[in-house]
Amino acid sequence: MKVVLPLFYLLLIISLTFVSVELLNLAGLFGVILPYAGFVIFALGLIWKIIGWACSPVPFCIPLTSGQQRSFPWVKANKLGNPSNILEVLGRMALEILLFRSLFRNTKAELKNDHLAQGSTIFL
Repeated sequence: MKVVLPLFYLLLIISLTFVSVELLNLAGLFGVILPYAGFVIFALGLIWKIIGWACSPVPFCIPLTSGQQRSFPWVKANKLGNPSNILEVLGRMALEILLFRSLFRNTKAELKNDHLAQGSTIFL
C-alpha cells in the first residue's frame, strides 16, 4: 500500500499536466513560468539559508584562520586566510560554501625517521 499511494500521486500530476497543456493550452505556464518560478524560489531559499547561517550565534570560539593576520604595513596579510573586514569575510565564506575549502586543508601528522612529517589526507 505504501508504494501504490506515491505512484497514484505521480500519475495524477502527470495526467493533470497533460490535460492542462493539451486541452487548456497552458504550455506557456508549464514550459516557461513554472521553471523560472522554481529557479527563483530555489535561489531565494539558498540566499535565505546562507544569511541565516551567517547570522547564527557561535556558542564557542573555533579558530579557523590559516594565514598571516593584518599587522604591520611591511608584512603581507593573507586576506582570505585571516579576514579583517566584511569584504574579505564574504570572500572567505564564498570560497567555503562553493568550493568546500576547509576539506582540502585536512592534514595528518606522523613520525617518519624520528621527524614529524605532515601530509595531505584529502580522502576522508
